[in-house]
Amino acid sequence: MAPRHPLLALALLSPTACWGPAGYLRLTDSSSEYDERWSPNLDTGAEDTDTEVLSGTSPVVYRPDAWCYTAEELQWWGMSAQADDPQGVQTLAACVLDGIVVHDPMGATVATVALVCEESGQCWGSVQADQIDVPCASASVHTFSFHVEDVEGNASADATVRGREASDAGG
Repeated sequence: MAPRHPLLALALLSPTACWGPAGYLRLTDSSSEYDERWSPNLDTGAEDTDTEVLSGTSPVVYRPDAWCYTAEELQWWGMSAQADDPQGVQTLAACVLDGIVVHDPMGATVATVALVCEESGQCWGSVQADQIDVPCASASVHTFSFHVEDVEGNASADATVRGREASDAGG
């Protein structure tokens, strides 16, 4: 049976995927550069204490977007952003498990979602709304903070956007 969610359908096409604490994200490539592009804290799940934002060497994340939509009676969150790195976009970590932090109206963290970045700098995330306890009806009162890392361990500053409702997976 084919999966019902467009990003999940893509997931089944490749053995390499990024799994976050709340759900499945987008695929990364399986080239020889794949292992080097994973977030430094991927293997242990531990916080990377060496990651810091340094002007001129840290990556940047911009144009964040987070939208909620319904597909075949399920509510989904789609998330995207663009990223760049002074050392070259190819040095972005392919997967940052806590790359998207979801905040409630008071600013408290309610969930984290993995963020996957392609070598083009396009970054994606997706999760079912009930897995992060943020239904589409409350989209506009939640904020989503995005950050990326590079393979040198540098982190971007957060780029934050308010959630919104959309009519489909395309946002």
